[in-house]
Amino acid sequence: DPVVGGSRLQVGDEIFVTTKNGKVAYSVISSRTYDRDDLRSVPELWSARPGQLVLVTCLFDTEQRSIAKNVVIYARLLPPESS
Repeated sequence: DPVVGGSRLQVGDEIFVTTKNGKVAYSVISSRTYDRDDLRSVPELWSARPGQLVLVTCLFDTEQRSIAKNVVIYARLLPPESS
């Protein structure tokens, strides 16, 4: 069951999110791959933490079929740039 990639994001990469109040930046602090059935039991995935962004994505095999694994990206809010 060959898997295509995982996350292309690396620790330190920035993720930008546009909100009604403007654009905010997050820095990737880690990424992990989990079996889909295990996601419910990952406490850091479900705990609300101010300034943290958690992205959950699906993985696909080489035939572009979804497989039972997810990549989770954890990122922290960066301070706004001062002008």
